[in-house]
Amino acid sequence: MCAATTAPPAAPDTITPLVGFDDHGEPWLENAFGRVYLHFAYFPPFWVPQEEYRTLGRCAEFDKQLAAAIDSPVFWEDRELFHIERPRPDTPARVQKFLIEFRRRHEPR
Repeated sequence: MCAATTAPPAAPDTITPLVGFDDHGEPWLENAFGRVYLHFAYFPPFWVPQEEYRTLGRCAEFDKQLAAAIDSPVFWEDRELFHIERPRPDTPARVQKFLIEFRRRHEPR
C-alpha cells in the first residue's frame, strides 16, 4: 500500500506572509482545516494599471500560471482568494518564487 505523497506545507491553522509582490498589501498563505489558501489584500495588485482592474488584464490567467509554477491544481475561489488543492511541503517557497517572478515579468517599467 502506498502512502500519500502530498502534505500540507505548514502546521494546521498557520499564516505564512509572502513579500515582494505588492508593496501596498502583501499576500499570505493560510493553512486551515487541512487546506491551503493564497490570500491577497488587493487583486490585481496596485502596480497593475488601473484600466486593467475590471478585466484583470495581465492577471486574467493568474490561477493557471500559479498552478503550473507550483505543480498543483489551483482553484480561483474569489477575486482575492485561491485554493491550492494538493499542496506539497515546498509549496510556500514555490508560491513565493512565482509571485516575485510574476511581478518582475509584468510590472510596468
